[in-house]
Amino acid sequence: MTKPPIRQEWMVSVLPIDARTRVLELGFGHGVAASLICDRLDSGRYVGVDRSAKMTRAAEERNAHHVDPGLAEFHTASVDGVSLDERFDLVLAIHFPPLLRQPGTAEVDFVRQHLEPTGRLWVGIQPLSGSPLQTSIDDIRARLDDNGFEIVDVVEGTPEGGPAAMISGRPSPP
Repeated sequence: MTKPPIRQEWMVSVLPIDARTRVLELGFGHGVAASLICDRLDSGRYVGVDRSAKMTRAAEERNAHHVDPGLAEFHTASVDGVSLDERFDLVLAIHFPPLLRQPGTAEVDFVRQHLEPTGRLWVGIQPLSGSPLQTSIDDIRARLDDNGFEIVDVVEGTPEGGPAAMISGRPSPP
């Protein structure tokens, strides 16, 4: 297995994960972050949702040692097409297009339904070369605010590939 990109390692290192954390990832791609997360879990759980069957196969293959004992589970579906009956301590979305380029209303509603009351959504971004990081942070802040989330934390770093940020939020009180 190839070494994960430094960007992915940095983003996952920011997450408040302990051995019991229940994590939902939206748009898991090749399952790189899933591997890094599951390596930190013991009695916790990882569930990933991605629309691509090709990415699901790649993620399951990469994480077979986490899937076989039931620590990790991958679903091929959009967020409005997956049925989950559980809640999570943390929802992760790294470069997840619906939260980057669209209103993201359905996706944020899905997060709200599956997030524990004390849980948080973490959005990871690393803008394309030449795009200011602050502009991307402001866009995510506005999108989450428009969808009833309050920002809890913004962590900035400069992993391989340039400036990046992890933005966390939780549903605003009613």
